[in-house]
Amino acid sequence: MKIDQKRAREIMGKNFFGVEEWSVLYDVKFSQQQLRQAAEFPWGEDILNSTCPFCGKVVKDCHFAFLGLDRINGEPLTIEKWCKLHPKTDTGQLYTMHPSDIESYRFSDFFSNTTMSFRWYLLHKSIIPVSRDETYNDKQLAMLTADYESPSAVTELTKNILVFRRTCDLVNLDVLARCAADKWGDHTVVGIAHYNRKIAFMIKEYCCYSPFFDVGMAASKL
Repeated sequence: MKIDQKRAREIMGKNFFGVEEWSVLYDVKFSQQQLRQAAEFPWGEDILNSTCPFCGKVVKDCHFAFLGLDRINGEPLTIEKWCKLHPKTDTGQLYTMHPSDIESYRFSDFFSNTTMSFRWYLLHKSIIPVSRDETYNDKQLAMLTADYESPSAVTELTKNILVFRRTCDLVNLDVLARCAADKWGDHTVVGIAHYNRKIAFMIKEYCCYSPFFDVGMAASKL
């Protein structure tokens, strides 16, 4: 059952990033049509107050709800755009991708073209707890229940950035979250690392399906 986004904000507390936060932190201007679209939150109180199938906590405590944007002030909100919004500088506290990685992925579809839809998203903040060091096809994918999917890399990255901007929490620190496959079957992994007292949001293209101790599964509510 859908609820008003104001009620969702009350329930989710700091695990919520909506119109107000986009406006204040990124100077986003919304049209009246967009505001009408954003007014309705697609998951009801029963979902937000239910037990998470992955970690056993209450959904409102272990998930993060945010309004996804396909464009930000007229420009597509891609990973490339996030790199411009949070570039690596001498004084900045956080940045999106090292310049060498940006150059490597500049012509990749997931980096320069893929955006989110303009809608609400509800993602598990961390990777699925028991999904590390497991193979993808026969283990990690099976951990997603029928009402969850793998998010795109830009969706997972956006969640990580907005969680930090809203709460100062570093989710998936020093681990990588496996995201949805691209049209070639390759996966992108997204995580966070500390480099020289700076916070770096990492994105890597990852075609290996073998288990790795630092790669787990991301999860987005349908």
